[in-house]
Amino acid sequence: MNTIRLLVTNIGLSILVIIAAVLVLSTDRLWPFRLPGQLVFLAWPLLAAGVLLITLALAAFVTVGHGSGAVGDEPDRLVTAGPFRYLRNPIYEGTAILLFAIALYRQSPSFLLVAVVFVPAIDAYVRRVEESHLKTRFGQEYVEYLRTVPRWIPRWPGRMGAS
Repeated sequence: MNTIRLLVTNIGLSILVIIAAVLVLSTDRLWPFRLPGQLVFLAWPLLAAGVLLITLALAAFVTVGHGSGAVGDEPDRLVTAGPFRYLRNPIYEGTAILLFAIALYRQSPSFLLVAVVFVPAIDAYVRRVEESHLKTRFGQEYVEYLRTVPRWIPRWPGRMGAS
């Protein structure tokens, strides 16, 4: 029954995200301008980076944490492998990158606004809700992770304080 609930929840959320994206893109006609066409070429590397980051993070969730990354399916253990080794929120960061890629590709001021609003909104959520939940759930292991792994700007392997 839990699998069915997870499936229905995540399909429902996916449908809502698609509807929201279509609605946001439809508001572009209300703006008196479009984003510069010269920036469209940046959309493809951003799209690839966002998809890669999310894919690697979800792979770590599955292989290390034995969760799926789906809403409501938390991993069994704290995942610190893969991109989580370099930054604490690679799925959210990948999502932000994808939002910017879509804005550039579509030359959409509306989608750019969504991306710009998403970044501080997800940061507030992570700081106020998610980090407290994970501290409660994983205790000292998560506190040490907070101390050694940055939230948004990755430290590359040579600069890591911990392995």
